[in-house]
Amino acid sequence: MSDGFLDSLRKRQVYTNIHTLGVQAGEVRGQLMPLAVSYFHSTLMGVNATPVVNTTALGGAKLELNGNLLTVSGSFADLVGQFDANVMGGAHIHVGAAGQSTGLVRTLTPTVSPDLQSGFFVAAQNSFTLTNAEVNQLRNENYYLNIHTTLEANGEIRGQILPEINYFPTASQLTAPLSGAMVNVGGLPTQQLMVNWLPSTDPDGNLIVYVVQVATDVDFNNIIYLKEAGESLFTTITYGELDALLVDNGIGFNGSLALYTRIVATDASNATASEAVNVVYTRGPSAANEVLSQQFELSVLPNITSGQAVMLQINASKTSAAQVFLINETGQLLESRSLDIQLGGQTQQFEMNYPAGVYYLSVKTAEGTLPAQQVIIQ
Repeated sequence: MSDGFLDSLRKRQVYTNIHTLGVQAGEVRGQLMPLAVSYFHSTLMGVNATPVVNTTALGGAKLELNGNLLTVSGSFADLVGQFDANVMGGAHIHVGAAGQSTGLVRTLTPTVSPDLQSGFFVAAQNSFTLTNAEVNQLRNENYYLNIHTTLEANGEIRGQILPEINYFPTASQLTAPLSGAMVNVGGLPTQQLMVNWLPSTDPDGNLIVYVVQVATDVDFNNIIYLKEAGESLFTTITYGELDALLVDNGIGFNGSLALYTRIVATDASNATASEAVNVVYTRGPSAANEVLSQQFELSVLPNITSGQAVMLQINASKTSAAQVFLINETGQLLESRSLDIQLGGQTQQFEMNYPAGVYYLSVKTAEGTLPAQQVIIQ
């Protein structure tokens, strides 16, 4: 063996790989590690982040514990945002269970690529002496690794630090909606579609949390919706959210789109996706809604806000008594007001002093309810 190879081996930069006809790049792979008392692993993904992040980025880390000395090596790649060292260094070990975001334990020092979208951890630059209390937290699986970016200051990818060997959770199974179902999302944006699934089990006894994913394709290469469900076995998606997904994909009134839904079960490091169900969604009762939308044209400016007020613009070709509702993504009514819509243009100002999230402004006229206008608070 050459001196260069031995140096790479000592730096944890050598791995074994098994190539197959089906996966010529390598079906199974393992990093060569030095002898240690205990080994830990973390798989970094957007589905493990809190809040969950829609990203193609991936990362992995190996951690060796010898006494109180912790050594970290690994890498990350394909970040959608750029690595952000302004967030207290950009890469950290935090304390917290799956789904929780809490305090910083140690700042890591990655070697980052020129485009700031990938990097790796050199063992010699990422070794720390832990206190006895910190060793206990590590062994109790209360630490996670997080990569912060300009896209997601809270962390674009994250992974719980768990003992090796860490097995994958079993796949869950959706029980509602059923594959082949047809859902008309006309009506009030507060109406809810129930999503239910069966529990996953974890061979290691780790805590499992669930994430709902919706995509336009069965391979989930184009994920358009994500929702954390925590440890729950159900969640809801409002018709307002579904209608917004259809609009974003170019679907007009009476148009339909087949979307795929699946449940990801994760121990906050390793994740397993369920089989997808295919549901066809249709936008509203159409003809009446389309005429109504032409009579009363709605828009919101700005529709993305950091908490400043937004203006609901109404351009009307007829008069009508109306009610305006401000609703959050769970369907909770936050504000309502009555108004007389006059011919021409008029505005209504709404203060948006609410937590970050998705909100809807819904206008109900004497002739019917108009499609809700989405407002996002960052």
